[in-house]
Amino acid sequence: MKPSSELTLRITLCFSILFLALLLPAASDLSTELLVVTVLFGCIFVKISTLDLLYYKIPNILSGTLALTGIITVFGMDVSMLFSHMLSGFISFLLFFWLGAYLFRRLQQEAFGIGDAKLIGACTIWIGPMGIPSALFIASFLACMMALFTKLAQKLYPKSKVAFGPYLCIGTYIVWLYGPLTI
Repeated sequence: MKPSSELTLRITLCFSILFLALLLPAASDLSTELLVVTVLFGCIFVKISTLDLLYYKIPNILSGTLALTGIITVFGMDVSMLFSHMLSGFISFLLFFWLGAYLFRRLQQEAFGIGDAKLIGACTIWIGPMGIPSALFIASFLACMMALFTKLAQKLYPKSKVAFGPYLCIGTYIVWLYGPLTI
């Protein structure tokens, strides 16, 4: 069943408010150029989050745009970091693509898809090898909390799907704005 345009608009608005709320405390510390890039980053995340939540799909064009804008941004910020960010993005994609395929073979159901692997790779280009563990931790924590809340609130069947993309977008945006978690 196709979600209504009203539902799509409401979800998009909710994600827009969330990403704006995450941005506002950090906005004064960003240069004008970096603020523009960060807002663009957030807009791409809003679109990805909405589509993944509604359809369990992350379009290649959005993951590709995210990767390309990440390459351009890292190049503009510090060209010496470009190779490590691109290499870690590629390795992250391969690792999660392999993990998703392995889990599919073992569980006979999709644990997470290739769209998630591509999104993880693109996010890694933005936040680098030191940031992706924090983003994955935040995303996993948020996804688990939402799955638990959803299961308790709606009594869903145990095999219901949870879109991981929105949580990965939120975790990555937090790390982009505030840096990796520290212990």
